[in-house]
Amino acid sequence: LKTIRKKMILSLISLQNKIKISLITCLDKTNQIVKTIHGDFEMKFALEPKIDFKIVRNATILLILLVIPLNFVHELGHGLICELEGNQSQISIGLTNSSLLCFGGISNNFLFYVSGGLFAMGISLLPFCKISWIRNHPWIMITSLSLALGHGVNSIIEVTITSWYLQNEITSQIILNFISFSSYIVFLIIFGRTK
Repeated sequence: LKTIRKKMILSLISLQNKIKISLITCLDKTNQIVKTIHGDFEMKFALEPKIDFKIVRNATILLILLVIPLNFVHELGHGLICELEGNQSQISIGLTNSSLLCFGGISNNFLFYVSGGLFAMGISLLPFCKISWIRNHPWIMITSLSLALGHGVNSIIEVTITSWYLQNEITSQIILNFISFSSYIVFLIIFGRTK
């Protein structure tokens, strides 16, 4: 059992390192994309300052459709670590709040708490794998960036102020929803303009 546990811990550490490398790579790609798009934004903003209703409509519909599935993905990220450590988990999903119960002990709390937000953030950023395509679909870019930022901030909060986050569920959800909504509005203003 000690050998199996040691192998599992080494596997979790390896997974943690792979997640860090993937996150760094993803952030580098996102930075490149934002720099490229920023030039497009300056030109677009100077020439056509009007918000495109079609982009706003499509982005809003997509955001509403993806909130619950990405909450599930977020909890799956936590559940993956829970299950890898030999425990069982139970996911509860709601429109504004989702949670996971892990029945058993977790040896790597950092990895457990960071995994949910990073997993959902990674899934949210998948459309950026096809840069030329996403440039032609700004409503997907707006939704993707908003959801990724929300889950990324959630991940940071879960890791850095865990006890506060767990004790103040309603307050933390209000703050996180405000951050997500605010970023959505900002991305609409930046990328939702007419061509």
